[in-house]
Amino acid sequence: MLYPLMIRLPVLGWDWYFFFNAHNPVDNIYSPLSPFFPYTRYIIQLFTWMPWRDSLAILAGMTYMALALGTWVSGGKYGSIAMALFTPLPIFVLWVGHPDGLALAGMITGIIPLALIKPQITFWSFLRNKAFIFWLVITFGLIFLLWPGWLPNAFRIHWDHSGSFGWQALGWPLIIIGVIFLAGAGNDPWKLMASGCFLTPDLMVYHIIVLLPAIGKAPKWWKGVVWVCAWLILLGTGFGGYFRYIDLLFPLSIYLSLQTPQNYKKTLLGHISTVRGVKNWILQWI
Repeated sequence: MLYPLMIRLPVLGWDWYFFFNAHNPVDNIYSPLSPFFPYTRYIIQLFTWMPWRDSLAILAGMTYMALALGTWVSGGKYGSIAMALFTPLPIFVLWVGHPDGLALAGMITGIIPLALIKPQITFWSFLRNKAFIFWLVITFGLIFLLWPGWLPNAFRIHWDHSGSFGWQALGWPLIIIGVIFLAGAGNDPWKLMASGCFLTPDLMVYHIIVLLPAIGKAPKWWKGVVWVCAWLILLGTGFGGYFRYIDLLFPLSIYLSLQTPQNYKKTLLGHISTVRGVKNWILQWI
């Protein structure tokens, strides 16, 4: 259904054409200096062997399918799915041509390597239990073992894009907010990812599409608040500067919609109890 648009609209999929399809001979995903996890190129090649507009149309369809499926899995029905799909975020993702929809599919299905092709927010969702943390460590261990030269590439990047609204662009106090939120997020992947938005140094508007399905889990009137905040991102993206703080209202609204003071206190006390247990265990060996 999206194909007729994908083959006609001008400028659509700029990064998909130049970066992911390597039409820029210097700055592309195959560059040895690329900050993406090295295996990402092999996943992207599953699409880029075909004409770039055809692959972009398939990517668009998979992005919308991932949004719908994620909203349904999080507890939303048809109304919630319609709200998630009818926001500017999927349009932003397709306009620049990024595979964040694939990362969302990986997060929903628990396929860590797929989710980490765009790890800015999906990474935090895998902190929800010990099993996922274990496999997350295994995944990173294999990456560093197979591609030991990748890590310097990641630290070489300075996130100074004019559209970024991560803490490196808007200031370190966002980290404090993120830590406070993370302490009470518990095992809820949506609250963990919403917290991660304040802890990620680089955050672009297309990254936060992975949070959209949380609209399905939000209580009734909160759904409207989250939806409105998703549309307010137009202000941050359009005007830039200090208006970029408005973009953070979206993850903030998701976190507040899913959190209660009672749950926050219970989760925080659980963390304190765990820390005390670890402390006592260490003292036994000293």
